[in-house]
Amino acid sequence: LKRCLVRAGQSWYASETNHSRAPARVHLRLQIRIERASRCGNCTQHPPPAGQQGPHRTRRAHWLYPAESSTHPLPTECPSPSQRGFGPATGSTLRVLYLFDNEIEVLDNLAGVPKLTHLYLQHNKIHSIRDLSPLTQLTKLYLNDNRLSSLLPLAVLGGSLVELHVCSQRPSNGSSLDLAPTALCEMRALRVFAAANNGLDDSSVVAVAQLRSLETADLSKNQIETVGALTAVAQTASRLSELDLRDNPVSGSRQALDVLIVSCEALQMLNGRILTQAERVYLTQLRLRGARSSLSQLSQLSQLR
Repeated sequence: LKRCLVRAGQSWYASETNHSRAPARVHLRLQIRIERASRCGNCTQHPPPAGQQGPHRTRRAHWLYPAESSTHPLPTECPSPSQRGFGPATGSTLRVLYLFDNEIEVLDNLAGVPKLTHLYLQHNKIHSIRDLSPLTQLTKLYLNDNRLSSLLPLAVLGGSLVELHVCSQRPSNGSSLDLAPTALCEMRALRVFAAANNGLDDSSVVAVAQLRSLETADLSKNQIETVGALTAVAQTASRLSELDLRDNPVSGSRQALDVLIVSCEALQMLNGRILTQAERVYLTQLRLRGARSSLSQLSQLSQLR
C-alpha cells in the first residue's frame, strides 16, 4: 500500500492505494469518482518499476502536490528529509483538505487555496507553521497529535476560525503547549476549543478566557488544580455550555466543580455529565445563603443527580 494525494470533487485526500492497479475504493463518506491522483510523478530518485508509471513508492507522504498544472508543475526530484513540508497547493474552489496521518513537519505554501474551510492535519510531525494569512475562510482546523510548541502562528486565522483542535502536542523541547493569549484574543469567532493532554496548568488556562465566543472546551488530561482560572473563563465566555476537565486534579474536588456550575450559568454539560436544572437551583440557593453543605444536604443533592 502506498500513500498519494487523491482529488475527489471539492476535497483532496491523502489516501492509501496500490499503484499496481487502479484503486477500487477510497475511504470517503460519499462515493465520488476519482478524477486524478498524483504525487512526485517524475521523481528520479525513486523511479517506478519497469513497465509502470506513476508516483514513486514511499512509506509516507512528505511533500504533497496537487495535479500538475502550468503554474505549479510536479517536481523532478524529491525534497531532502530536512525539507519535509507541504508543497505548493492550488485550487481556487478547494474547500476541504485531508492530510492526516502523514509525516508533514512544516505547514506552508497554502496561498493557492484561499477558499479552504476545513483542514485536517492530525497525526503528523508539524513543529513549524508559517504564513496562514491567505486562509481567510478557514473555519475548522484539526492539529491533534503534532509537535507544536505555541499557538501564536494561528493568530492570523482569528477572523474566521470556529473550531480549533490542538490536543496532544509533543514539542521537541518537552515543554507544555503555549496557548499564546495574544493569539487567542484574535480568535473572536472560535466556538470549539480542544486542548486536551498538553500539560496545561492554572496559569496557562487563564488564556482561554480570551475566547469570548467559546461554547465547547476540552481541557481534559492536563494539570489544572484550582477552580480560580476556570471561573475567570466562565465569566468571560458567557456562552460556554460544555466543559471537559476529566483527569485534572481539580476534578477530584466536588466543591470546586459545584462552584464552577454556579459561576457558569450557561454550562449544560460538565465532564461528560448533563447538568440538571434542579441541581443548579439547589447549588445556587446554598451559595446565596452562604451555607456549608451538611451531610444531609449532600445526601439530598445526590438524589437530584
